[in-house]
Amino acid sequence: MALAGSAIAAWDNSTRGLDSATAFTFTKSLRQTADLTGSTHAVAIYQASQAIYDLFDRAVVLYEGREIYYGPASTAKAYFETMGWYCMPRQTTGDFLTSITNPSERQPREGFEGKVPRTPDDFETYWRRSQEYKDLQGEIDAYRQSYADGAQQGEVDKLREGKQDRQVKHTRKSSPFIVSPAMQIRLNIIRAYRLAKNDMASTVTPVIGNIIMALVRNLWVPLGSYERIR
Repeated sequence: MALAGSAIAAWDNSTRGLDSATAFTFTKSLRQTADLTGSTHAVAIYQASQAIYDLFDRAVVLYEGREIYYGPASTAKAYFETMGWYCMPRQTTGDFLTSITNPSERQPREGFEGKVPRTPDDFETYWRRSQEYKDLQGEIDAYRQSYADGAQQGEVDKLREGKQDRQVKHTRKSSPFIVSPAMQIRLNIIRAYRLAKNDMASTVTPVIGNIIMALVRNLWVPLGSYERIR
């Protein structure tokens, strides 16, 4: 996606298997890319820390395929608390939003036990009647009006021309990539070399270990065979 200069990128659980620090670094790089290039990144992420959640502009909450919230990430927690749900102390916003769609985890606030939505249909109905939904529709209408009468196609053409201007030599104009396949291979080889050079211990240790194991095996097997023959 980085090589192609994607204006819109979708990341499906890309932080799986990463520790919390690395996951934060990865998400922060997406934030910086969005700020520098104006690109948009849609990220599905599990067990996001509060620091990771705070990097996002908007959050969408789905309940069995139904949209029950889409808006600023900073106001998502307040939206569901106003609805009547309780966010436990020290619970991250991401975990709180996830628990809303799990009947065994969510907890209503005191006095809201019989007032909060329960089913996906109830949540969707509440969302469509909320002021946050009306504000969202207003933003969509304003966007459509600003790109009416073919202006949207003009923006697409401008984006395509900008991509072609950034392409290096020997790259097909119809290619989605900014650099040619040969240059991609060269850059990846350089990257692999620098990664190995900056972490020589991880590179040299397996090599030395394999050499020692090979020497031990080659010396031990003939000796053992000699003892058995004798």
